[in-house]
Amino acid sequence: MSNGRKLALTLAFAGLIALAFGASCNGFFVDPVLTGITIGPTDVTLDLGETQQMVATGTFDGGRDKDVTGSCTWQSSDETVATVGLHTGKVVAATSIANPPVTATIKASDGTFSDSTTITVCPTVTKLVVDADTKNPQPNDDVHFTATATIAGAGQDVTAEVTWIISDTTVIASIGTDGIGTVLAGTSGKSTNVSAKLCNVTSATITINVQ
Repeated sequence: MSNGRKLALTLAFAGLIALAFGASCNGFFVDPVLTGITIGPTDVTLDLGETQQMVATGTFDGGRDKDVTGSCTWQSSDETVATVGLHTGKVVAATSIANPPVTATIKASDGTFSDSTTITVCPTVTKLVVDADTKNPQPNDDVHFTATATIAGAGQDVTAEVTWIISDTTVIASIGTDGIGTVLAGTSGKSTNVSAKLCNVTSATITINVQ
């Protein structure tokens, strides 16, 4: 075989090797495709001035997850409640609010996918007290509960904002935002303890004795 033909075959073989190598790099290792975004933590409650680092996790085809916090654009629905860094995801709660507790929606988006969660900012509650218009109701009676919080030295009616805690829901199943709980039929002689929670403060209990 002539030297010229050998050289041509060598060059052709080298070209095939290069082509195969290129295919192995670019054809078999394709960049993953983003299929969704999830942010966390979810449903966060912050005190005045408190901060929270949010994290955006991208899910890619093939099931691989990756932190994409810095690649997202972050927004707050109400910056008087909480602000968020545009590309950092760091949330800063307001240092003062007029009413107990207030919420804002924090959203992260990469332009195609997005996710959001709620941030609740609480005032500094120094005391929480619950009361009822009667502590000795009859079955089927409505009991009117109230919750009063001491915020910035002043008492505020927070009946509609608290989470009610009932020790025996077979006596009173639930208490609405209007503060009304109905005593269930057939509960004569039974009792239940009722308290309330606002932000990170839980009230003392009161006892409801059904006659």
